[in-house]
Amino acid sequence: MKSKAKPPIKPGENSPAPVPAPRLARRRTARNLPATDDNGALVSDGELSGLIGYALRRAQLRVFEDFYEALSIEGITPARFSTLCLIDANAGITQTTLAQTLDIARSGVVNLIDNLEKLGLVSREPIATDKRAYALHLTRNGKSTLQRIRRQVAVHEARVCARLGKKEKQALLDMLARVGA
Repeated sequence: MKSKAKPPIKPGENSPAPVPAPRLARRRTARNLPATDDNGALVSDGELSGLIGYALRRAQLRVFEDFYEALSIEGITPARFSTLCLIDANAGITQTTLAQTLDIARSGVVNLIDNLEKLGLVSREPIATDKRAYALHLTRNGKSTLQRIRRQVAVHEARVCARLGKKEKQALLDMLARVGA
């Protein structure tokens, strides 16, 4: 039996509790200020500044911080957004395939889907040929919410990439794809 679709969540109205931004080791009052020690001396990154992993993590922290600030009122995290996008692009995808695509444990996907289902954004439909699996679909509310969130993500993405030209952004995406392959 299908559940009745809920109306879209409007910011500030029946929204899920805000999702806090991840805690950073040291919050700075202004972005991109170099870290200083207790005496005001600049802290050197030493050899870390030459490591891809370190640079990726630092960039990820800034990107996620901005993402949380932009979308916390929606109750949407980067993982939830990714999940919604993948289900939208692959209606009927199973939790197992979703876990493989996101490269996370199946139990993590179950938790994600449980939360998105509680928010009325995703539904699980039994698969007749496999009693253990469920096909995942966006609800009507999920589709309209994702449409609204995509606009907010586009603004976030523009803010994050403001210092990059189109060619630089594409080059960065291409390089990251090669590093992550």
